[in-house]
Amino acid sequence: MTLYLSVIFVCVALLTAGNLLLPSPMASLGLWPVLGLSVLAAVAAIAVDGLFAFLIRRLPAKWFAHDKKIFCASAREKKFYEKLKIRKWKDKIPELGQFTDFHKNHIADPKNNAYLERYMLEAAYGEVIHFVGLFVGFLVIFFFPLRYWYCLGLPVAIANILLNLPSVFILRYNFYKLKILYAANERKALRAAKKEEEQGREAASAVSEKTETGANAVSGQAEAGQTAEETGVPESAGAEIAPREAFPDYGSEDRQNPEPEVVPKEERR
Repeated sequence: MTLYLSVIFVCVALLTAGNLLLPSPMASLGLWPVLGLSVLAAVAAIAVDGLFAFLIRRLPAKWFAHDKKIFCASAREKKFYEKLKIRKWKDKIPELGQFTDFHKNHIADPKNNAYLERYMLEAAYGEVIHFVGLFVGFLVIFFFPLRYWYCLGLPVAIANILLNLPSVFILRYNFYKLKILYAANERKALRAAKKEEEQGREAASAVSEKTETGANAVSGQAEAGQTAEETGVPESAGAEIAPREAFPDYGSEDRQNPEPEVVPKEERR
């Protein structure tokens, strides 16, 4: 803001000095009238810019969507701004984000597309406001007697152009970078969504396989049980009886498991 005020002060001083030193219809008025008219013309230009800015801000946001071609700068246009060394002086131009509660002097959250959409919306509004300001400054000519148009109204309108044009360049240059960031974030989000979808399908497939395996096992057990019931033979019926040799203690010397004695037939009588 200080830079803007300084430029306005210098313009008013030059306008006053030019009208007093050069032949003009205002030269005969004297210092204070010329100075007063110069200040009044500058204030009138600022008021006209402010009025049109207020009206433009009331227009529907959909007219300023970031996908409108009118707001998208081309690569050739970007190179033109770089030839003007825009990177060296763009940060010195005042940014009037305090009037909209959204500052555009730096990109605070470049990975957030919601933030970038708001940034581009504000940039589009600002671009239109400053672009319209290039022309509405000429309305100052009609605020004063027409004999003063070339020595008062025209110089103020030209100064108004010099104040608005750099902002148009900066906003369009930044818009080009914002679109690149926005597209990159969209690609990353799309890749993340595809990866998450694939992981979800793999997880669902694994669960399905486990469920199918468990169902097959239960079905096999049920079939085996049904077969045993139909035949009347227990599952252990086919098991072999271990031979005697499998029990080495049977009939051993310690007589823990003595063999049964065979009594002769005559003794049993």
